[in-house]
Amino acid sequence: MDPLTIVELWWVVPAAAGATVVTVTGVRSGKRRRKRLAFDAAREQLAEARTAAVASTAALKATRAELAHATAERGAGRASAADVTRARQALREAEQHAKAASALVRARRARVAASRAELAAPGDPLERLYVAHDAVNNRWMEYETDPARAIAFPQMSDVKAPATAAFFAAQRRARDARPAADAKRVTPADFAAYRDAVADLERALVDAERAAGAVREPRPAWQDTAHQVIELGAEAIRSVTDRSSRRRDTP
Repeated sequence: MDPLTIVELWWVVPAAAGATVVTVTGVRSGKRRRKRLAFDAAREQLAEARTAAVASTAALKATRAELAHATAERGAGRASAADVTRARQALREAEQHAKAASALVRARRARVAASRAELAAPGDPLERLYVAHDAVNNRWMEYETDPARAIAFPQMSDVKAPATAAFFAAQRRARDARPAADAKRVTPADFAAYRDAVADLERALVDAERAAGAVREPRPAWQDTAHQVIELGAEAIRSVTDRSSRRRDTP
């Protein structure tokens, strides 16, 4: 090669090598992020649940103080019996929210532990979630493509049936939450939303099968209990958020 050409191109090889290193490093980093998606999502949700639990505990203390104040005012003749009744009702609701928030923290902590254990499993959690999502859809498709099933369980295709309509709604939510296979980056929040949507979809299918008389296997009682805990915990988070918003808006 001409010496002048060598001089002009001296930087090409190092630059190409550097680009290769950056590319390989980026790919490995992306794979590590995908591998940790479930774990990072579980940690974020645990932090959210802990924040809600602290807020629920504070709200519980406040409602207890409000009941004590209403009772004292009632004794002094400055409050009515209805005021005390409302304060007691508010206290009962605050106690329920605090218990639900505490239960949600325990459930989220268990999910973190499970997700940490799954870090050693082959593949990445998003791929496993794709498989779970497809399995639910394929299970439902059997009622559409198998003539015997379609005749035996027509309700599984009847959008007017409440349980079937709920399944179709859950199916749309899961489809909308599903990250594209070629997505450059999926955040833990994206993963959590998709994972919860797939879980809701599976529950909705079981409920639709039950309503249609096509139950394949009974759902374990602990799954119903866990779902109730999560729903109550989510309600507690919404309640605390709404209460905080109202307090900020109050002059």
